[in-house]
Amino acid sequence: MTKYITILVIALVLLLIVPSILDITAGETYYSSIVGGFISGSLTLAGVYITVLHYKEKDFSELLPEKIALLTDLIEELRVHTINLQRNADDMNYNQKRVLALKKDIKEHFLEQSLCISGNCYEEIVKCNTESFKLLTMLNQWIDMNYNKMSQLSEENIVKYTESVKNLEKSYTKICEMKERVLEQYKKINKM
Repeated sequence: MTKYITILVIALVLLLIVPSILDITAGETYYSSIVGGFISGSLTLAGVYITVLHYKEKDFSELLPEKIALLTDLIEELRVHTINLQRNADDMNYNQKRVLALKKDIKEHFLEQSLCISGNCYEEIVKCNTESFKLLTMLNQWIDMNYNKMSQLSEENIVKYTESVKNLEKSYTKICEMKERVLEQYKKINKM
């Protein structure tokens, strides 16, 4: 913003200095119309910019309570899902149902809610969706292996599962941090 103001000031100074350098009198209508147009255009541009900023801030402050409510709901539902996925790392059928429930919630609620909150929140929900897809793929493979009696669930498989659940927890933590930042912004706006 300051860059544009600097350019406008330099242009205005040049427009005011050029007549004295070129020995142009103030009565010449061509030059004075250019200067007048520049000044009125600059003032109009500044007024529009200030208006846009005002309404942007106003819209932002009006949407904060809604964003806080959406974040609160999203965080609570994600917390329940991560707790359920941590419970029984070796019970594949239970976990498969939990992952399917998470994927359903992501598809039906979380993606839309996160778009209303912010792009960063949406990005974290997409990461959750990716991790849930990985979990579901792993669980389906393990269930097939157990069904075909190929092998038992190994420690390595449980580690992979736990790692994906931890990635879900990281996204959950980032979304909680987003809520804290939004709450701080809300407090600042309400102090004014």
